Amino acid sequence: MGPLGNKGRGKRSRRSLPRVFTRASWGGALDESCNYLALMGGRPLCVPNCEAASSSPVLRLVLLGLNPDGLFAEYAYLLDNPKNVVVGLAWPKPRLLLVHEYDGLKSRIYSVDLNQADDLAFTEWDAPEAGLEVKAAVKPLAKRLILEVGLEKPRGLAILNSSEAIVAEKGLVKLSLDKPLW
Repeated sequence: MGPLGNKGRGKRSRRSLPRVFTRASWGGALDESCNYLALMGGRPLCVPNCEAASSSPVLRLVLLGLNPDGLFAEYAYLLDNPKNVVVGLAWPKPRLLLVHEYDGLKSRIYSVDLNQADDLAFTEWDAPEAGLEVKAAVKPLAKRLILEVGLEKPRGLAILNSSEAIVAEKGLVKLSLDKPLW
């Protein structure tokens, strides 16, 4: 087993994630206990049919238990538009996961509720051939907009405190949230 996302050490290092996730580019965030890691593809998962996935708003969100290693949960996240990209995640509190979604003009930061969606891990939906991107029977994560701001090519997301966040855009940009997160 190698580090997550390490592509330079051969097949062994890519086995850190189930096979379905090895074709996606990922962003990630640790929760405050450092026991779980959230991973999400920036574009719809290109399995089993890349042409169909390119018009899908569905991304897979994966929570990995780091101690012990192993898949813990998997959720469907719906982009506002299939052309949008997830450019960052932050997990400042166990029940508060934040997703930074970008449409080419504006950044939108959402909080998502992990408790109000279907856990897809170890179900018919967690295999590439299940066609999650084209089925409507899965209950996705509920998301709530907490900030919208115009940015040019932003990346990442970090939470400084309950009312401030940081993203990278030609350097670091501090964002003030309208309401405290906690």
